Amino acid sequence: MSVPQDHDAELLAGGGIAAVVIRNKEEILRRFCDRVRKTLPSARNEAHPVLVDTLPSYITRLAMALRGVDDIEYATKSSNIAVQHGDERARFTRYSLGELLKEYQIIREILMHLLRAESKPSDEEWRVMHRSVDEAMADAATAFVDVHDQFRELFTASLTHDFRGPLSNARNFVELMRRAPDGGQREQFSNRAVQNLDRIARMIAGLLDASRSNVGERLALDPAECDVRGLLNEVLGNLEPAVRQRVQLAMPEDITAYWDRDKIDRAVQNLVDNAVKYSATDSIVTLRAIETHGRVQIAVHNFGEPISPEDQPTLFRPFRRTFTAERSGKAGWGLGLVLVQSVAEAHGGGVGVESSATGGTTFTLDLIRDVRDLRNQSE
Repeated sequence: MSVPQDHDAELLAGGGIAAVVIRNKEEILRRFCDRVRKTLPSARNEAHPVLVDTLPSYITRLAMALRGVDDIEYATKSSNIAVQHGDERARFTRYSLGELLKEYQIIREILMHLLRAESKPSDEEWRVMHRSVDEAMADAATAFVDVHDQFRELFTASLTHDFRGPLSNARNFVELMRRAPDGGQREQFSNRAVQNLDRIARMIAGLLDASRSNVGERLALDPAECDVRGLLNEVLGNLEPAVRQRVQLAMPEDITAYWDRDKIDRAVQNLVDNAVKYSATDSIVTLRAIETHGRVQIAVHNFGEPISPEDQPTLFRPFRRTFTAERSGKAGWGLGLVLVQSVAEAHGGGVGVESSATGGTTFTLDLIRDVRDLRNQSE
């Protein structure tokens, strides 16, 4: 078993145009990183290992194609190097498709300058070089677009998942409003219906914001001062009356945080909905919030069938549901916890889970109390 770079010594010893490429590999990498940092806005703050990505292997494969090793007609033949490059640019950087393609233009210009200066390529060698760049560009672009298509599909499905709760609540309040005997109750139910419709409007705004983000990038935040007790009471207030009776809020003291309130609301709502859905019908669900060391922990606990250790690693993967959830027969997309995790990460935290037959199941949002601290650290 070998990797492309294992061929470098042999290619160098063999001489010719392939040796020219290998001998100048480090110089090609240096020029490439310098050029992309100067010309591509999204590359300016990326670390060297991220920028070079699969380029060292690609350069070796190009030399192999120029040498005709193993009938390699162009650099990416029988290799996914360019696919890997496009995939990683989509997932781990803020690159646009145009910037990805510009990288290959830069590679072509560097190679042309180098080969003209140190060799006299034949027409066939020029053809191999250009085809190697063209094929790699096409493969990388296809992979880049595929990742973004998957992201858009995931986000649209995620939004659909989130729509169901407030839409159902709004409908219920409208129905209650129709049946209410007096004007005071009708006004109360009307206000609650409007609140839920407003939540849907904010979700749409979130979709428009996230559609401009790359996969792997933190959700954009709109932080403001947030009364945590008020936020949690609002979440509970949106529950159906029968469900609300089963949920208890345990909060020893008031907490003022600096968060994106709408996103935290959505995350907590998901956790509470799941806790109610997968708990015994006569059991109590507990929502708890505490502050410690500049962080806030919001925990949701329920008693029900525990989440097995085998299922726990897949909880935060999209479209993956636990065996217990599938067996329950209850509808679900396997997306709620993905959204919870994204919100937690954007607030400098994460989501913990503990589950056992005797102790029940607890999901804990562990967040930085003031996300302005997170912003200052990242600047």
